[in-house]
Amino acid sequence: MVAPVKLYQRSGRRTQMLTRINTKRSILRAQERRRSKQPYWRPTIVGVITRNESEVLFVLSKGRGTWGLVKGGIEIRDHANVCKAVFREVQEEVSLGKNDFTGHRYLGTKDDGERDRRCHQIGQKLHFVHMRVKFEALPKANLKHHVSRYRWVTSLEEFNELPIRRHRRITWLIAMRAAGVTWTRPKECKGRHQI
Repeated sequence: MVAPVKLYQRSGRRTQMLTRINTKRSILRAQERRRSKQPYWRPTIVGVITRNESEVLFVLSKGRGTWGLVKGGIEIRDHANVCKAVFREVQEEVSLGKNDFTGHRYLGTKDDGERDRRCHQIGQKLHFVHMRVKFEALPKANLKHHVSRYRWVTSLEEFNELPIRRHRRITWLIAMRAAGVTWTRPKECKGRHQI
């Protein structure tokens, strides 16, 4: 039987090199353990789908029971082409393809959430894209992707009736205002709130 080789028996440069490699590995492993304890949110793409200046498409999330804009998580590789990622999400959630839209426009990003005591962001980074759908195009609720219903919202009163979390309600209003929806001029959106 062959005896196992002990790497640290030898002296000289090889031992020093192996010691440096193992030290570096242990530092990297400790950093990774620290990072894994922190919450992580994928960047999210949000589609503000409008039929004209006053109609916005909202979908009902089957799991949470809340209404919202069409959205979904994107991977790091999708940052290069955010518009392509939003078309994929819209196809998955409401079965509308590229041919169902007359145009689209990137609106910008917004950090959704709060900051911790060291001013680090806790929450998602939202990327907004405004999409104008053709009037004759009909969305379909896709039960596979947690969308049970959809609804065209045409006024602030209709929007306020929908069950939406408060911080998301403000975020959606800001996004719709940036997309040019005419009825989104509440007191909450004046001043510092922008995309």
